[in-house]
Amino acid sequence: MFKLNFERMQQIETIVEKMLAVETVDPAPWQNPEMIEDISLFPTVNNSEALEFLFFVGALNFSYWIKQEGRVETWGVLTPSGQRVKDIFALTFCVSYAVETGELELTASSYEKFDRKSAEKMFAPVEKSCTIPMLESRIKKINELGEGLKRFGEDHGTTPSFRAFCREQESLEQFLEGLSDYFPYSFGDPFQKLSQLLFKIIVDRCPENMPESQLFPEEDGWSRSVNFGGIEKLTAQPDYMLPLFSLKTGLWDMEPTVKKYFSDQIELPMDHPVEVEIRRLTVETVAILADRVPGNSGLNAGKIDSIMWQRAVKGCFPRDCQGCKFIDWCAAKTTEPWRMKLDHHLTRTIYY
Repeated sequence: MFKLNFERMQQIETIVEKMLAVETVDPAPWQNPEMIEDISLFPTVNNSEALEFLFFVGALNFSYWIKQEGRVETWGVLTPSGQRVKDIFALTFCVSYAVETGELELTASSYEKFDRKSAEKMFAPVEKSCTIPMLESRIKKINELGEGLKRFGEDHGTTPSFRAFCREQESLEQFLEGLSDYFPYSFGDPFQKLSQLLFKIIVDRCPENMPESQLFPEEDGWSRSVNFGGIEKLTAQPDYMLPLFSLKTGLWDMEPTVKKYFSDQIELPMDHPVEVEIRRLTVETVAILADRVPGNSGLNAGKIDSIMWQRAVKGCFPRDCQGCKFIDWCAAKTTEPWRMKLDHHLTRTIYY
């Protein structure tokens, strides 16, 4: 379906090496949270309430694209004061606002009772707000969070909370596997996008000087810090921005039948073989690139992931791209302008 172009890969290696030598990797988009309606969109404190919030948001952090009057746009909402926020910031605002107003409790019992009426109210807090895409999938996930936490509590004799779940994990691998076991619909992705992303968000919101051994709070009788470590073991999270970067730059070539899916803007069902291959190749591409970048001492896939993601955001949208640090040889701008039309999401899925 897709084929890696190693000539392009070599060019990317050279540019990435220079970028890493002269600048820091772009911060994750949630690391500099905005304040909306006096609400912090991402908690920076290190306590149990923050863990419960990030767990809830982490499960729902997918698919923000909606079709409006023939155009594909990013979902967003209006706040009570009339400000508009989009994508993950809209999601975190809606959740934070629901918690602040008492419409949502971050508890297993609340999740189990969550229904469509609750969802429509939470994800469209004021009139003229557009309800979030894939609403039914998000309701299913919220219900599963409650069911999974309850089952975990029964299995381990603990309170049904994410904090209690974290306390029982002894390693990063166990943490990721546990999410998949107890929340298979929410975190059972074989490519571990949302489970790894949840861990990254937990890490990134902590103070820079906090030891990795203290990522989770010691409080309420929690006598030890959870020393997960091993963040360098994380693979790329196959967000759609990484395939977009790979397609626009010519890093990936594709068969004519697959190209037709993009050119005709055909929407594929969830878990279609093309989607699965895109996600698999994304993880493989980042791993290969991370290994091939010269002077790769301590370099991990997460840094490559960040570079590709940020450049896709800055340079691959909209179709009349003004360029980024890869523009001098980007295939879409230099040799194959049809690639500029590839910013179409092929599928609606709980994983992008």
